[in-house]
Amino acid sequence: MSLPNIARMRIADDSDSDGSVEVKESNFAFLDPDDPEEAWEYYGGFEFEQTITTGAVALVDARWLYEHSKSGGVIPRRQDVPSQAFVSISELKKMGCPNRGLPIIVISHTWLQPDHPDPKGANLKVIAAALKAFIDGNPDHPRQRFGVMMDYISLHQHPRTPDEAALFKLALTSLGTFYAHNFTTVFKVTGFPKEYPRGYDVPEGANIAQYIGRGWCFTESSWAAMNKDFDFCLDLGRVTKRHKFREDLVEEATAAGGREPPMLPQEFRAALVEKRFTNGKDDRPLVAQLYEDAFRERFVNTRELNYQLLRWGNRRVEQLARVLAHAGAPNVLLLDLTDAELTDVAPVASMIACGCMPALLKLDLENNPINDFGPLAVAIRSRETPRLEEVVMDGSPASAKSKRAVHKAIISLSGS
Repeated sequence: MSLPNIARMRIADDSDSDGSVEVKESNFAFLDPDDPEEAWEYYGGFEFEQTITTGAVALVDARWLYEHSKSGGVIPRRQDVPSQAFVSISELKKMGCPNRGLPIIVISHTWLQPDHPDPKGANLKVIAAALKAFIDGNPDHPRQRFGVMMDYISLHQHPRTPDEAALFKLALTSLGTFYAHNFTTVFKVTGFPKEYPRGYDVPEGANIAQYIGRGWCFTESSWAAMNKDFDFCLDLGRVTKRHKFREDLVEEATAAGGREPPMLPQEFRAALVEKRFTNGKDDRPLVAQLYEDAFRERFVNTRELNYQLLRWGNRRVEQLARVLAHAGAPNVLLLDLTDAELTDVAPVASMIACGCMPALLKLDLENNPINDFGPLAVAIRSRETPRLEEVVMDGSPASAKSKRAVHKAIISLSGS
């Protein structure tokens, strides 16, 4: 399989005193953009096939949902959705992956009433506007299709038949994959309608906490923060106007970095204590276990950790280092921390030194104000990571000598 984000690799060569490198071709080939089946397999679409095929989770066509909102509709209950609105696995495979990921959009949102998540269609309008930008807003791939996963419309709702209840339980076990998968896009509806809770049928004691204060929303947001690229996790609460193009929507929805680093399972469990649930006795231990399951699955299986443009700084990258040291990422080929606002390379050096990414090929530290890469060179030599081919240090004020030390460390491992 090819890696679209690592189409060409460089291996350092210290023949020039200024620290420049010799460019060599790796054995990676380009992903065929005209073969949707190949893209579906590469981006891990097979992980959803059983869940969707069994009917545990149903995806609706993004354009159908947009048109439904445009006509004044509200989110229908799964059992009331017309059959033509759903998309099958075979249809998903044919949709292609023009945005470097799967054609699956997952919605995370607050329920505005206990009996219906969005009775006036206010949140659906926010979602529909974003869907429109994805459907029509890519000049290279006009009229792109997507399948949408949204709890009320995708999972069987009350009242359920015994068969539907069994499928609902199966669906719960798959939620972490939908939200945490590297290549699904998550829309987070973090705001409330202006008139909320006034004008809504909200009984006394109902959960009206803000998005991040609600247990399920916090869980979904934490899943989405594990290992997605910056433009696969979008906070629609930051969007103030309609955007015609996907790129403009992404820019506003990810302003100022977009999200926090992933959390360790024990940190997540501790944070859950402060979150509100409608049924906390049952849901709190359930989501704690679901988060831990997804955490272990995602970091073990992922091949790319794309954390570029998130502006985490030293402290948050230290948090990432703790997560990776705990979880292990044995199959990761790429770690991208472009524009992380790192001034100290020590957190990255600790990731290399702990051996949590033994298959790492490329480390991208472009546009970080790191003054000294020496600790990274020491870590590379001490760990002896023979597959490492490239460390990108462009845009750093560090000296050529400091960068050459990293190049020489890589060459010493390659035997060149």
